[in-house]
Amino acid sequence: MGLTRAQRDELDRRVQAIDWTDEARAFGSPQRQELADWMLRSGMVEEEIRKSFRNPAQAERMLEYTQPRMVEKVTGVPIVSNPAQWNTGNILDPQPDWSFCGWVRHTTYAISHRNARRVLHPPVKDTTSYETMGEDEDDARTVFDRADTRPLTPTVPNLFDAHPGLWVLRPDPPQATMMRGQVARYGTGIVPELIYGTVLDNPQYRQMEPGDVAALLLTPLPKSQAQVAVALTPPAYRRLMAAWVPGQLTVPRAMDGRAIRRELDMLPGGDIRAWRVLGTVVARLVV
Repeated sequence: MGLTRAQRDELDRRVQAIDWTDEARAFGSPQRQELADWMLRSGMVEEEIRKSFRNPAQAERMLEYTQPRMVEKVTGVPIVSNPAQWNTGNILDPQPDWSFCGWVRHTTYAISHRNARRVLHPPVKDTTSYETMGEDEDDARTVFDRADTRPLTPTVPNLFDAHPGLWVLRPDPPQATMMRGQVARYGTGIVPELIYGTVLDNPQYRQMEPGDVAALLLTPLPKSQAQVAVALTPPAYRRLMAAWVPGQLTVPRAMDGRAIRRELDMLPGGDIRAWRVLGTVVARLVV
């Protein structure tokens, strides 16, 4: 999890190489959105949280609280907090010879520790004491069984950098469950075969390892990143993402079908274009 020292140095160089014009510094700019994307994909926020909060359940709760607030501080766009109460001096301000990675780790620590007492009240149990994870009595899977739905880790770091222009169309919950079952039985090599010739297929997948394709399509989105996914979605598709993203979570929730249909009817470019936009946002967050 997280980055090595060499990878952090490389990320800092990429950030410093951006031409930080007044337009790039503006809140909500594409450059700020790109930084938020890099931050989330690096795993630095999660790594810092898990170092500080060794109880897995506490770490999950603090990650759910901290991660969207970190995105707010990078992009300057509100997600979960009231911008009227912001101290704008705490929003990211790129500087020459400045370490973006150092800023992320320091700010993550400050936000999580400053709010831990309030966020972790009432206290949470250690995850190992949970017998089930789910919202209905029929769900008897243990927390470790649930973890088995996330064995899909890309074998190539910076997958989207290695494949510019990569888009991902993700399966909805019933199909994703079926495909995960096939992966559990036959391995990730079955995924390209399952999607070949369907709307989920992408010619760029021919250049990728099957495990990477499986990760892009099937790795579930943690609940802590649902609001982040909405914030990082292009504005025209944001309401559609809010209605659709519950079905992409580690524990899928009901999607608002009427809202989805209504938003699709209002969007240019057809359904496939919309699903590619949304699927790619989620895929960038999970890999």
